Amino acid sequence: GIGPFLKPLHPHGRTRMGWDLAGVFLLVWDAMVLPPSLAWDLDMTPVDTASSFLFGLFWLAFTFWSVDLLLNFHTCIYDKGRLVSDRSRIAKRYCGTWLLPDIAILSVDLATASMSSSANSANTGNLRVLGLARGLRVMRLLRLLKMTKVASILEDEIAGTGREWIVLLIALTKTALSIILAAHMLTCFWYWLGRTISEGGGISWLEICEIRHVQAWVQYLHALRWVINAPAPADIHASSGVERLFDIFQIVFTLCVIGSAISKITSTLSELRLVSSEDTLRRREVRVYLQRQNCNFELTGRIMRFVDYKLMRKTLNPLDTSLISDTLQMELYVSQRSSYL
Repeated sequence: GIGPFLKPLHPHGRTRMGWDLAGVFLLVWDAMVLPPSLAWDLDMTPVDTASSFLFGLFWLAFTFWSVDLLLNFHTCIYDKGRLVSDRSRIAKRYCGTWLLPDIAILSVDLATASMSSSANSANTGNLRVLGLARGLRVMRLLRLLKMTKVASILEDEIAGTGREWIVLLIALTKTALSIILAAHMLTCFWYWLGRTISEGGGISWLEICEIRHVQAWVQYLHALRWVINAPAPADIHASSGVERLFDIFQIVFTLCVIGSAISKITSTLSELRLVSSEDTLRRREVRVYLQRQNCNFELTGRIMRFVDYKLMRKTLNPLDTSLISDTLQMELYVSQRSSYL
């Protein structure tokens, strides 16, 4: 029947989670491809293999986010800790949060495609219109803010499994990905800044480093090297105040990113250490007891292995029922005993 399809999706259900994960991949792709396409002024019109590939992915992403907009009206929400499936309340929440940004970004995508097509087909050198169309595509990066929601859901799901190494791996992966994306965007912006100054008749770092007319991937490596470890003294012309300002901003921004990354990893390790501290204490008490009883090495090893096994299979601490409502307590009770009903 069509009943299941008419029922709003659970925000943590497999269908919605799978859809959100696909959205994360598209967001990461946008964050990796959009900055260089703007910095190096890459055309989206399908005239060769590379541009045709970008053109196809552009419309794939546009279709995905158009469906995602409609799907947000079909997904349950949480209100004060309670799952809400009422469509009017779902629509009200979405209209007050992401609806307008989603519509604006989709409109920018359509405008970008339309303006790029008209500027190229007219063959009148309308570079101003084409430049505006490409500049508007920066708004698509606003969707990166949605990654925090999916990341928090994944962390909650993984933390519930009790596998501490996966929690740490996810934290390290997310931190590394954030640093890579930040460095990538700064790299592209640094090249774009130099190209803009050069095209305006000024002397930029591209001329000083003599890479104005080399291959694009070599230019990217030079810009990336600058972002990772800027040369001292900086290869910036004395009259280039904009480049000097970016150099200062990049240093401050790098310090903030690295500090945030270290803080995130440290807090994750502290949480894992807190979770495992009770098990470590109980394990130490058993070992101290065995030492006082003068147990031989072989028996001590067998006992400690069994202790490790029991600690891994131990039941969770008793639930503090004051933290959840009576309705949720009843649903939990039924869920625990559903196999016997």
